[in-house]
Amino acid sequence: MPSIIDRAAGVAGLLGFVWRAARLPAPGTLTLDDRLNNLPLDGVPITAAVEIHWDKHAIPFVRAENLPDLATGLGVVHAHLRLGQLEIMRRLAQGRISEMIGAFGLEFDVALRTVDLCRAVPEIIAMLPEESAIWAAGFLAGINHVIAHAPALPLEFQLLGFEREPWTMVDLFSLARLTSADMTWMPALKLLQARERMAPADWAALWPELLNSGLPTPKGITAAIARGSNSAAIAGSRTASGAAIIASDPHVGLQLPSIWLACGLSAPGMNAAGLMIPGVPYVALGRNEKIAWGGTNLHAASSVFVDLKAETEPDIRVREVAIAVRGGAARRVKIRDSRFGPVLSDVKLAGLKHPTALGWVGHRPSDELTAMLAIHRAADFATVQAALGDFAVQGYSFTYADESGRVGIVRAALVPARPAKPEDLLERAAVMDELTSLAAVTGVFDPEQGYVVSANEDPQTAVQSGFFFAPPDRAERQTTLLNRTGVTRRDMEALQRDVASAGALALRDALAARATHFGLGLPQAVLDWDGCYDEASIGALAFEVMLAEAAVTVAGKAVLAPVSAVWTSRAMIASRLLEAPDALLKRALSRGTKRAAQAVLKNRNWGGAHVLRLAHLLALLPIVGRKFGLQVFGVPGSNDTIYKTGHDPVGLARKNGRHRVTYGASARHLADFADRDANFVVILGGQDGWIGSVNATDQIPLWREGRYLRLPLTLDPAMTHFTRLTKLKAK
Repeated sequence: MPSIIDRAAGVAGLLGFVWRAARLPAPGTLTLDDRLNNLPLDGVPITAAVEIHWDKHAIPFVRAENLPDLATGLGVVHAHLRLGQLEIMRRLAQGRISEMIGAFGLEFDVALRTVDLCRAVPEIIAMLPEESAIWAAGFLAGINHVIAHAPALPLEFQLLGFEREPWTMVDLFSLARLTSADMTWMPALKLLQARERMAPADWAALWPELLNSGLPTPKGITAAIARGSNSAAIAGSRTASGAAIIASDPHVGLQLPSIWLACGLSAPGMNAAGLMIPGVPYVALGRNEKIAWGGTNLHAASSVFVDLKAETEPDIRVREVAIAVRGGAARRVKIRDSRFGPVLSDVKLAGLKHPTALGWVGHRPSDELTAMLAIHRAADFATVQAALGDFAVQGYSFTYADESGRVGIVRAALVPARPAKPEDLLERAAVMDELTSLAAVTGVFDPEQGYVVSANEDPQTAVQSGFFFAPPDRAERQTTLLNRTGVTRRDMEALQRDVASAGALALRDALAARATHFGLGLPQAVLDWDGCYDEASIGALAFEVMLAEAAVTVAGKAVLAPVSAVWTSRAMIASRLLEAPDALLKRALSRGTKRAAQAVLKNRNWGGAHVLRLAHLLALLPIVGRKFGLQVFGVPGSNDTIYKTGHDPVGLARKNGRHRVTYGASARHLADFADRDANFVVILGGQDGWIGSVNATDQIPLWREGRYLRLPLTLDPAMTHFTRLTKLKAK
């Protein structure tokens, strides 16, 4: 493990990192034409010319004469737009952070090498069908062409010490595994830490409550508070045009560059358009000529935390890894693995003392690429469901719509066989002995109600798919807005920007009734509030600050820490408030009322306190960060609303309510089958990851104003507003 000397070297390395950044000139402004001039067009490893049409926002439409060349053109596009981001992600996936920032990254690298996201990658590559292997190789060739021949390289190369290092198939599939990490690790680690701190009896009482989503609470009082997504598909029987419409907005940490880029693809045998993750060679949210697909994170429990003390034969093995360190000698570190998986309690950053191993489905080979390529070419729901049969990680709820006007939903993941309510968060390794494909046992097609919605809620599957789901609020709100006829594309756009929270109003009313009972009035702004988290709302600010202060007073920070780790924390906080004795709740609401008044005086309204600091990674550097760009603005929405802009649920009690928005709707996608080219996207940020590019942030105003960019499926419309053409030429 890193020593005191390593930590000192880390601090020195970080200071050197800041010094190097300070010496770099401030990035100049680059136009789209400037950036396109950096595309290496000649000598591309293709068999025929590939055309890339660009709109003014740097969204590409790639056209090729065959699928391998299409994959190569796609790889060129990804590397041209996001090479700096790709290189950082490559090193994150493999535990090579110290290569970028020196010894300061050692503890992170030890953690990543221990978890070993890439463990199954060699087997994944070996099991690829020929068609998928050719597609991946073509994509890889496009990335490597840009690395080798681009006239200029992103600023990250100079600052982080990158070389023109070609990518391998291992790099490509390691990055894909990074994007498939288990969502349950975040809450589970916090809960494991809390489990060790709490008295056994207290934990034994809290664990069933966590599993039961914080219930019972007053009817209607639940709220999602963490990363997730929304997706909805409405059938032609309920739309004004008679055509199906699908809309998705993924929720992740908000950063520049975004983890999304938009692209259109066309070659014989494939025609698709939508949103992609940089470095992952398929459209994650989009459409083809026959169908469209969206989705949300399933919050599938694809991991098991194994109590090594309870296992009779843990079979501990030791492996030694070398970690390269920028500006210093490589470190050799010993890492322990059990037969169930890596020994997680050895990782200092995990903060665990009890001997614990991590068993993860992602440590076994699975082929998500082939599944998604099949969906690119699918024409019906049965094909989609069959393609997802072997989809393992990260679990998703796939929403579906097609040209016939029908919709559907299927859950896709491989999950361990376990009881619906395990006795503890630490389990026996035997639950990993048998895995079940959710796609094979779930699926709803052409439902009678004429729509499907998904918002990370419990899918209510016959097989236990997970534990810590989001409450049903966002899904129920989508249902309320879609349960009518005559729905239009504009209605679906409005749905993605909806900021109303029925659950917050229910909690407000319940607290008001209790306050009245013991002679205390809530702030008038709270009583007059309509439950909408608009930027200009005074009531939203007053309510949230009052609630946060009251929660700290009643529950205490020690209890709120584990409670805040799960997606149902608002419901659990509500329970504690409404079950509190009158004297305690009166004192809590009195303190909350005073804190709310201070927050309103200081920040005026919700947008004045609910602030997004949208920054490039390099902008986070101390002293010199601002030269790399930082945008700060208030935003609508909250933890609870469809328009997701999440924040610490109790942190508002500090600093007069001002707080940072840390995650939310990072992009929006919408496809309307009334027109084959009515495919729309918008990204919080921009297409280009190059610092100084006009296309790095040009979509922020569109995102804030609720506007979209048309991403057509066919080439002719693309040529009308995709005004710039670049041609990749074969060797």
